[in-house]
Amino acid sequence: MARDAIILGLILAGGRAERFGGAPKGLALLKGEPLVSYVVDSFKQQVRRVGISVSALNAGQYAVLGHPLVLDHPDTAGRGPLSGLLAGLDWAVNHQADVLLIAPCDAPFLTPALWRSLLQRLDKTGSDAVIAAAPNETHPLCAALRPSLAAKLKAYLANPGARLAVRAFLDEVRVETLSLPDDSQFLNVNRKEDLAEAEAAFASRERGS
Repeated sequence: MARDAIILGLILAGGRAERFGGAPKGLALLKGEPLVSYVVDSFKQQVRRVGISVSALNAGQYAVLGHPLVLDHPDTAGRGPLSGLLAGLDWAVNHQADVLLIAPCDAPFLTPALWRSLLQRLDKTGSDAVIAAAPNETHPLCAALRPSLAAKLKAYLANPGARLAVRAFLDEVRVETLSLPDDSQFLNVNRKEDLAEAEAAFASRERGS
């Protein structure tokens, strides 16, 4: 990737968080910091700017973080994470970005090395997108994307019968996978009870260091 490449980061935080009691999941505190702040930190070495993909319902709560808020388009709102992805791709196009990195708001262990590796593979393969894959699961919400995919995603969502999963859309374009040796950095916080597991994982890593 060229040194002057414009790389933006997008954190997907527009979900309803039903398993989290409906509260904004990315703002839940882990070791005194919002979950989303850990994802921001993982991006910092690679991106010029971090945006947070939100819905109209939770935008006000995320505004206090001081990052640009990327709202779902009214005509695609409510169509799952693809709504946020489309808004993010358009945001990247408007900023003349070369690459958009995406991540979920509830994955506090994502590493800077992940984004470096995704960018390297995107550059090497010339594909439309590269997604992370660990031994137990593929993670399409941890990916490097070409902003030019915005037009293809708009066309995809224009089909009323389109499957509304990110992976379903990416299967329609040139996508590569980045194979990783373990799943540990993809631990996510889906429920409030998962915060305790994340706290324990942090403590274990600190003891190991």
